[in-house]
Amino acid sequence: MAAMFAGADACTRNVITLSEDQTVDEVHDITATHQGFPIIDAAGRLIGVLTRRDFMDRAPDTPRLPVVDRDDPSRLVGIITRSDLLKVHARRLEEEHG
Repeated sequence: MAAMFAGADACTRNVITLSEDQTVDEVHDITATHQGFPIIDAAGRLIGVLTRRDFMDRAPDTPRLPVVDRDDPSRLVGIITRSDLLKVHARRLEEEHG
């Protein structure tokens, strides 16, 4: 049986975010460094996620899932990527098979 974990325990905390007022030209170069970026408003609330695939007008095939505060779902806590999930899985395997 797979071990349960909280998204907040597995997510990347130092997230590069984009602001809601940045233009496509401003973020184009930034998007070359990662696959996806949370977009936040001036108060730091999550309003969306921009991926490189959005620039190509296709649906993303590698999900980036924002992790939000349970009590305030508009407050971004972090983001879970495929790499984050693989790290948690590797840690779980190490604990089980040590």
